[in-house]
Amino acid sequence: MNKNFLGLKILVAVMGVMIIVGVGIVAYTIISRMNAGEPIAGASPDSKRKRLPPAVFGEVEAKLPAGATIEEMESGRRRLMVRIRTADGEQHILIFDLADGRKLGTIRLAP
Repeated sequence: MNKNFLGLKILVAVMGVMIIVGVGIVAYTIISRMNAGEPIAGASPDSKRKRLPPAVFGEVEAKLPAGATIEEMESGRRRLMVRIRTADGEQHILIFDLADGRKLGTIRLAP
Protein backbone atom coordinates (compact mmCIF):
# COMPACT_ATOMS: atom_id res chain seq x y z
CA MET A 1 0.00 0.00 0.00
CA ASN A 2 3.00 2.30 0.52
CA LYS A 3 3.79 2.11 -3.21
CA ASN A 4 0.33 3.48 -4.02
CA PHE A 5 0.97 6.67 -2.05
CA LEU A 6 4.48 7.34 -3.34
CA GLY A 7 3.20 9.28 -6.36
CA LEU A 8 0.83 11.28 -4.16
CA LYS A 9 3.64 12.16 -1.74
CA ILE A 10 5.83 13.38 -4.59
CA LEU A 11 2.95 15.42 -6.03
CA VAL A 12 2.22 17.06 -2.65
CA ALA A 13 5.92 17.88 -2.13
CA VAL A 14 6.24 19.44 -5.62
CA MET A 15 3.06 21.49 -5.13
CA GLY A 16 4.28 22.72 -1.73
CA VAL A 17 7.55 23.89 -3.26
CA MET A 18 5.63 25.61 -6.08
CA ILE A 19 3.46 27.48 -3.56
CA ILE A 20 6.50 28.68 -1.60
CA VAL A 21 8.29 29.81 -4.77
CA GLY A 22 5.13 31.58 -6.01
CA VAL A 23 4.67 33.49 -2.76
CA GLY A 24 8.34 34.48 -2.88
CA ILE A 25 7.97 35.81 -6.44
CA VAL A 26 4.88 37.84 -5.50
CA ALA A 27 6.62 39.32 -2.44
CA TYR A 28 9.73 40.18 -4.48
CA THR A 29 7.61 41.85 -7.18
CA ILE A 30 5.71 43.97 -4.66
CA ILE A 31 8.87 45.08 -2.86
CA SER A 32 10.75 45.88 -6.07
CA ARG A 33 7.83 47.93 -7.45
CA MET A 34 7.53 49.89 -4.21
CA ASN A 35 11.25 50.70 -4.30
CA ALA A 36 11.18 51.63 -8.00
CA GLY A 37 8.20 53.95 -7.57
CA GLU A 38 6.10 52.20 -10.21
CA PRO A 39 2.51 53.41 -10.41
CA ILE A 40 -0.37 51.66 -8.77
CA ALA A 41 -2.93 50.00 -11.05
CA GLY A 42 -5.35 52.60 -12.34
CA ALA A 43 -2.92 55.49 -11.87
CA SER A 44 -2.70 58.20 -14.49
CA PRO A 45 -0.31 57.73 -17.44
CA ASP A 46 1.85 60.61 -16.17
CA SER A 47 2.68 58.59 -13.06
CA LYS A 48 4.71 56.06 -15.11
CA ARG A 49 7.70 58.37 -14.85
CA LYS A 50 10.06 57.53 -12.04
CA ARG A 51 9.06 59.57 -9.01
CA LEU A 52 11.60 62.02 -7.72
CA PRO A 53 11.86 62.91 -4.05
CA PRO A 54 9.78 65.95 -3.17
CA ALA A 55 11.50 69.31 -3.34
CA VAL A 56 11.83 71.34 -0.18
CA PHE A 57 9.27 74.11 -0.37
CA GLY A 58 10.03 75.96 2.84
CA GLU A 59 7.32 77.58 4.92
CA VAL A 60 3.74 77.66 3.65
CA GLU A 61 1.03 79.74 5.28
CA ALA A 62 -2.56 78.52 5.07
CA LYS A 63 -5.12 81.02 6.28
CA LEU A 64 -8.15 79.70 8.15
CA PRO A 65 -11.39 81.63 8.49
CA ALA A 66 -11.70 83.59 11.74
CA GLY A 67 -12.75 81.33 14.61
CA ALA A 68 -12.11 78.10 12.67
CA THR A 69 -10.60 75.09 14.40
CA ILE A 70 -8.77 72.13 12.94
CA GLU A 71 -10.78 68.99 13.64
CA GLU A 72 -8.70 66.36 11.85
CA MET A 73 -5.70 65.94 9.52
CA GLU A 74 -4.84 63.00 7.30
CA SER A 75 -2.08 62.55 4.76
CA GLY A 76 -1.86 60.26 1.77
CA ARG A 77 1.06 59.65 -0.53
CA ARG A 78 0.88 63.08 -2.13
CA ARG A 79 -1.91 64.97 -0.38
CA LEU A 80 -2.68 66.44 3.04
CA MET A 81 -6.34 66.75 3.97
CA VAL A 82 -7.32 69.05 6.83
CA ARG A 83 -10.90 69.07 8.16
CA ILE A 84 -11.85 72.34 9.82
CA ARG A 85 -14.96 73.59 11.58
CA THR A 86 -15.78 77.27 11.16
CA ALA A 87 -17.22 79.49 13.89
CA ASP A 88 -20.74 79.04 12.47
CA GLY A 89 -20.43 75.22 12.62
CA GLU A 90 -19.79 74.50 8.93
CA GLN A 91 -17.17 71.92 8.04
CA HIS A 92 -14.64 72.19 5.23
CA ILE A 93 -11.89 69.91 3.96
CA LEU A 94 -8.78 71.70 2.75
CA ILE A 95 -6.54 69.71 0.40
CA PHE A 96 -2.82 70.49 0.03
CA ASP A 97 -0.18 69.08 -2.30
CA LEU A 98 2.72 67.68 -0.26
CA ALA A 99 5.20 68.17 -3.12
CA ASP A 100 5.07 71.96 -3.07
CA GLY A 101 2.72 72.91 -0.22
CA ARG A 102 0.13 74.67 -2.38
CA LYS A 103 -3.55 74.49 -1.56
CA LEU A 104 -5.33 72.42 -4.19
CA GLY A 105 -8.89 73.09 -3.15
CA THR A 106 -11.63 73.18 -0.56
CA ILE A 107 -14.58 70.85 -0.09
CA ARG A 108 -17.48 72.41 1.76
CA LEU A 109 -19.51 69.85 3.66
CA ALA A 110 -23.19 70.73 3.73
CA PRO A 111 -25.28 69.67 6.74
